[in-house]
Amino acid sequence: MNSQIAPSLRPHRRFISPRARRALTERGLDIASLQGSGPNGRIVEADVLRAQTRPAIQAPQPFAPPLSTKQTTDIPIPQMTLRAEVDTGALLEMHGRFGDYALRDSGLSWTPGDFLLCVLGRALHTYPAANRMWCDGAIVDAASIDIGLLSDDEAGQAFLIRDAGHLNLLEAARQRQSSESDAGCEAAQSGAMMVLDASSGRADEARLPLPSGFSGSLGIGRIAARPFVANGELCVRPTLHLNLCVDTRIWSAGLAARFLGFIVEHVEEPNLLVFG
Repeated sequence: MNSQIAPSLRPHRRFISPRARRALTERGLDIASLQGSGPNGRIVEADVLRAQTRPAIQAPQPFAPPLSTKQTTDIPIPQMTLRAEVDTGALLEMHGRFGDYALRDSGLSWTPGDFLLCVLGRALHTYPAANRMWCDGAIVDAASIDIGLLSDDEAGQAFLIRDAGHLNLLEAARQRQSSESDAGCEAAQSGAMMVLDASSGRADEARLPLPSGFSGSLGIGRIAARPFVANGELCVRPTLHLNLCVDTRIWSAGLAARFLGFIVEHVEEPNLLVFG
C-alpha cells in the first residue's frame, strides 16, 4: 500500500525567499496577506515591500454633522423680563369720550395700542438711560427716540415710529396706520425699544424676546375683563398684560422696574399723558 500522501491532500505550504522572510519579520507583516510573484508563487522581497505601501483600510467613522455658522457665532443676549397687569378702566373711559371726536375732527381713530406707544415714548424721554443700544461691545446713546412697531398682522414686518418722545395720540395713530398700509414707512433695523401690539387680537399676553439690534421690547396683550384687586377688594376690571424684556448689559433691574412702573401709572391714570 502506498503510504505517500496524495499531493492534493498535503498541507498548503508558502514558499518565501530568505530576504523576503527577513523583510517580513522587520515590518511585522502577516505572510497570509502576501501574494507571491516569484516562480511557483514564491514570495520575494518585492512582494513584502509592495504590501507595506498599500493604504490601510480605515474603520468607518460615525457621522458628525458640521456646526452651522449660527451655532458657533451667535452669543445669547443676557436679558430679563418683567410683567404687569394693568387696570385699563380709565383708559377705556377716555377712549369712549374722545375717540369719536378725534375720528370726526381728523379722520383718525386712535386705539389703546396707540396710547401705549405715546406712553412708551414718554418713558424713554423720562429715562434716557433706557434709550440706549449695545453696539460693538459698548453701550451707545440712541440718536433719537425711535420705537419699532411689530403688529400682529400677517406681514410680520417691523416699522419705525420716529421721534416718539413727545408723540401725541393722533400722530401715533397716523404713523401706525401708515405702517399697516406700508405707505412710505421705514423698516425698523435697530433702536432702544420694539413693541409687539396684540391688543386688538385675542391673545391675552404678548411676549417678544429681544430682536436683533434692540435693547428692549414691550409686549401688549388684549384688554379683557379679569379678576383684579382694586382698593383692597377683589372685583372684575378690564385689564391688559404688559411684558417688558430688556438687555441686562444696558438695563439694571431698578431701571427696568421704574420704567415699567411709569408705563403702568400712565395707563391707569391717562390724564398724566395730557397734563403731566
